[in-house]
Amino acid sequence: MRWIARLALALLPLLVLPVAVSGQAARPPIKIGLLLPYTGVIAINGQETSKGVEFYLAKIGGNAGGREIQVIKEDDLRIRRK
Repeated sequence: MRWIARLALALLPLLVLPVAVSGQAARPPIKIGLLLPYTGVIAINGQETSKGVEFYLAKIGGNAGGREIQVIKEDDLRIRRK
């Protein structure tokens, strides 16, 4: 009876390993939105802010918590005209 318990303890990590590995496969990226002025008189502010965000993301490797970070840029001109 003891050898069955030892065999079960020896095989337990083999049963748990596939569950642990498959749990990390489908992690979507983190999306960060930048709604800034990219056109018009103050476009330089939006461009420089975007460069600063991209610089920081490059500095940290573009990842947070093991997930990729995606930056989505949008000009605020569309928002102002509506």
